[in-house]
Amino acid sequence: MACNFKIQFPGLAVEHIETARAAVVKHGGYFELNGQGGAFEIHTPIGNIDGSFIIKGNEVTFNIDKKPFILTCHRIEKEIRKYVGMED
Repeated sequence: MACNFKIQFPGLAVEHIETARAAVVKHGGYFELNGQGGAFEIHTPIGNIDGSFIIKGNEVTFNIDKKPFILTCHRIEKEIRKYVGMED
């Protein structure tokens, strides 16, 4: 099951995406930014999360293509919000 969600940011979203890139890489993952989008892979103890994103102004749409079965989409969104500095 794929997950899709959007996060709106104050200011330019690309600045927050750079914060996410640093956090993902620091934890051994992969993060690629190509202009207005990119791809990532986050390593977890129970399996990898693979996804992509598209930046439009102050909004980023995240698409999770692969995830461990036991991780919910809500939990993944919450963790990505932490990575981009937008915790609830």
